Amino acid sequence: MRFLSNGDFGFPFSWSLFFSKQFYLWSYQTGALNADGVMRMPGRLVDLAVFMLFGNLAFEYFFIFSSLAIVFASFLYFAYKFLEIRNTSTLVLSALFYTLNPIFLGNLSKIGLVLAAAMLPLCLVMVREVFEQKRFRYLFVWVVLLNVSLIHPFTFAVNLFVSGIYLAYQAWLNRSFVVKHIPKFMLVGVLFLALNAYIVLPLMSMHTVSKNTLSDTITSTPTDYTALVDVLNTGDIFTGLSLSKNVVKDYDFYSDTYMNFYFLGAFGLYALLLFLYLRVEKRFSITDKRRALVLLAAFLVLIALATVTFLHIDALIKILINTPGGWALRSPLKWQLYIPLTLFGLFVLCMKNITVKRHQIMAYVCLIVVFVLMDSFLMVGIYRKLLTPRSIRYFSALQQINLDHQNLLFVSGSQCWPYEQDHPAVMTELNQVLGSKNVQVKRINVDDIDQVNLASYDHIVSCQGIMHPSVSSNYDFTRTTTFASNAFQLYTNKTATPYAYATTSMFALQAPSQLGAKSDFVSQQLQENFNFVTAPTNASVPTRGLQDAFENLTPKNIHTGSITTSIPITQNGTQEVYLDRGTGQILYYSTQDGRLSIATTKKPGYQSMGAANGKTMPIALPANKNLAVSYDDPAFDYQNLIKNPSFEQGPWQKQVGDCYDYDDEPKIAMSINAQHKTAGQQSLQLESANHIACTGPPAVPVKAGQQYLLSFNYWSPTTNAGYRIHFDDDQSSTLSGRLTGKGSGWHSFTKVITAPNTAHTMQLQVEVFADYTHESTGIGRFDNFQFMAVPNVTGRLYVVSGSPAKMKMPAAVDFATTNPTKTTIHIRRATTPFYLGTSESFSAQWRLELDGKGASSWMPTAKVVSLPGQDHVKLNGSMNGWYIDPSKLCRANLASCTRNPDGSYDLRLVMEFTTQRWLYAGMLVSGITFLGGLGYFIYDVKHDRRKGVGYHPWR
Repeated sequence: MRFLSNGDFGFPFSWSLFFSKQFYLWSYQTGALNADGVMRMPGRLVDLAVFMLFGNLAFEYFFIFSSLAIVFASFLYFAYKFLEIRNTSTLVLSALFYTLNPIFLGNLSKIGLVLAAAMLPLCLVMVREVFEQKRFRYLFVWVVLLNVSLIHPFTFAVNLFVSGIYLAYQAWLNRSFVVKHIPKFMLVGVLFLALNAYIVLPLMSMHTVSKNTLSDTITSTPTDYTALVDVLNTGDIFTGLSLSKNVVKDYDFYSDTYMNFYFLGAFGLYALLLFLYLRVEKRFSITDKRRALVLLAAFLVLIALATVTFLHIDALIKILINTPGGWALRSPLKWQLYIPLTLFGLFVLCMKNITVKRHQIMAYVCLIVVFVLMDSFLMVGIYRKLLTPRSIRYFSALQQINLDHQNLLFVSGSQCWPYEQDHPAVMTELNQVLGSKNVQVKRINVDDIDQVNLASYDHIVSCQGIMHPSVSSNYDFTRTTTFASNAFQLYTNKTATPYAYATTSMFALQAPSQLGAKSDFVSQQLQENFNFVTAPTNASVPTRGLQDAFENLTPKNIHTGSITTSIPITQNGTQEVYLDRGTGQILYYSTQDGRLSIATTKKPGYQSMGAANGKTMPIALPANKNLAVSYDDPAFDYQNLIKNPSFEQGPWQKQVGDCYDYDDEPKIAMSINAQHKTAGQQSLQLESANHIACTGPPAVPVKAGQQYLLSFNYWSPTTNAGYRIHFDDDQSSTLSGRLTGKGSGWHSFTKVITAPNTAHTMQLQVEVFADYTHESTGIGRFDNFQFMAVPNVTGRLYVVSGSPAKMKMPAAVDFATTNPTKTTIHIRRATTPFYLGTSESFSAQWRLELDGKGASSWMPTAKVVSLPGQDHVKLNGSMNGWYIDPSKLCRANLASCTRNPDGSYDLRLVMEFTTQRWLYAGMLVSGITFLGGLGYFIYDVKHDRRKGVGYHPWR
């Protein structure tokens, strides 16, 4: 299958999936609200028809060139009607160069944004026509154009604000007309809301426009959109004036060889505009002078907004981002999209006043030369990266695998980067393949893999053999195939759960961590399926508490040769401690005074656990009491193995290390900081403006299989710091991660590390990276390093609190998916309460209801019998789950329940994303509004013609 793809441009191979992404408010593929896709729905109806008739490749070409044609027509009509240009050659050439300017070409992979920005000229024309012709039909067209601008909330906000300001200006100039027709202007406001009811009503039903609600991920950490302002900008005035950008480039604007030609063309355009203006400025009418002044002022404002460093505009944008819906302004680069309108508006105003044919031709020739210099390199890149169709090369085997309604986790890591850099098309192709299948895809870094219950996924894709050992040791995965010359691996869950399933076990965790070991404990020792919710939970949903006593081990847990901790018991009822004694190890314990004390040597009052009858032994403890635990092993002295941990003798190395020396001009530094410290008199400071500054202590000897506790303090104002741990084992094992603390003040990092089986030494390295644009220096401060051998207690001592609920599994769970927002579930022979789990991502808008008349209706106000919201839980950290008591649910709703002779129940349920109903209602309102407005437009035109006024859009 051939396809076009680059940057954000890419569509599935089948039109049905494309339709699904535009029509349904919930996307199973991403497991998130699909508001952005639905916003684009009205403008994609013609695209859908082309897709259905001619296939994906023809549609992709149509999508690009039809959008460019609309952009061309938009400026052509704007120049003719708004700027009153009548010279045909000026109209055509200026519209052509407006369409093919470097900013639009550089964003061609985001052609929807370009198209939406090009709606602004037409919006201005329609507002002007309202007052010029005194016809309200143009306000209807204005509202439709704003609706098209909803391709992105940013372009909608800008188009509405600018054209709204112009509307207010015209209304002030035509005050008598406005006062006379106030009801009609108010009706336009109602019309605007009604035309956008298809998206307004769903958003209102959720009571939020937060981007964290509109787009969810596998983790609950909200995105800091204000931080993107520091990255997504042109960086300096010079770059902004060159009509290029130096970040998130889909295509290079110039190479090192072509750079001078590009800048010659870019600034040659300004020279041409300045020359033309100086030659014809005296011929400008008063109106044209005002227009030129407005366009010039707008140009300067847009350059400043795109740069954001000028006059600290970034501070203002960050304030706006924190307002409701302000996340739409998170990318200052998007302000560039409106710069071409100002430049070519000035150009046509100048050309309007050149009357000598020879002078016009000379201006056109100069403009052509300018564009050849600016666009040549860009066009080659566009042809190669976008317009040349690709074929599935690396993941053809994955393309053949049936992944329908399954879920897949992509695990990434630093080991992936070298291959991806050498093969830039590999991730584009992977995204294309997965985007063309009805498979739910989540992504996570390998360092965070123990925060995910892998058992809830059908497949895992990883690269370069980085898959965590827990895939095979704690879960039932097997490697099934490889891709891209074995650079990527596919693991398949041999005991995967269906899309909808029943379970009788549920554990409450304090935090989703060390899940691999917890899953192994629950399945091997408790003989149950591992499903969890995060405490605290609703009392109406019975769960059992599960805690690893030493999963958050820090140096503060170590006192006088013992490891101590205190465990809060969150679940009422009995509690038991399960202790993995290790192979052949004899342990001793005491439970006096509500405290559990464990020792490897005999002590007075301690009982022997022995070494037989299995590895894990439960110890019953008093109910409903917090538990204090201590572990004493005299074989450990807990000595710090890192010398000079607080840099009292200066840095570990004489010179700063360069861990990313891609050229010969590093801008990195290392120094001792006596002002900021946490232990001793000073700390270490690393700085980086381009490469990666790194340093570390000498290699530390380790014992294979032994656990070690690593701890240090860090201060990273720019979150550009990280760590890396190297072992000298046969696999050259490496652990790495970013340090997530941000802002002023010190943070603590702790991690329990197990030395690989053949390792003899460990090498620690701390790193500081430059910021993304290299415009500011990354800084990291480090202090108080500790690395000590500790007993292997992590993952060995589990506390299970609360009594297990008496539940039995239903005989069967069948389901049929109607669409991405609705699934019918049939439960057979349920005798006790149970949990219903799904692989659908969690959202409060999902509802589980009894199948009946209300459930089959599309009306948002239809009455349904649904489970209370308190019975709806976030299962396994990210998925939908419900607690169902069949006898209680069916007590007064036998129409959707069947009571069997043995006392069990058959239930017919519907799992529904309820916001979709508001979309249906909104589509009805929007459709009726559009047809009514179109009918009025046609009627008004015919009415003018009958009166002899006529309708001439080009007059």
